[in-house]
This record gives sequence, structure tokens and C-alpha cells, in this order.
Amino acid sequence: MLPIMEGIYTGHDLRTTATLGDVLDFHEAYAERLLSQQRAENGNRKASHHTRL
Repeated sequence: MLPIMEGIYTGHDLRTTATLGDVLDFHEAYAERLLSQQRAENGNRKASHHTRL
């Protein structure tokens, strides 16, 4: 389901052509990407905090 995450397909495409398994895979991939981004942002904040000390 990466094409949907990259904006190649729309939510309408997801609703009309995807199976339930596809939707669950998309949700899992999206959640993993979001958590990864949050971890990276938190790591950047911690690193910048330590350099100011």
C-alpha cells in the first residue's frame, strides 16, 4: 500500500479497490512510518539539547 502513502493513489481508490487485508497493511505501514518519524524528531531534540549544555 506504499503507493497510497506516496500520494499515487487516493483514498477513493483505497475505498473502491482495496481488500480489508490491503487496508490493514496500509494502516500498519502508516503507523510504523509515523512512529519512525516521531522517534527521529525526538532523537533530534535530544541531540540538540545535549549540544547546548
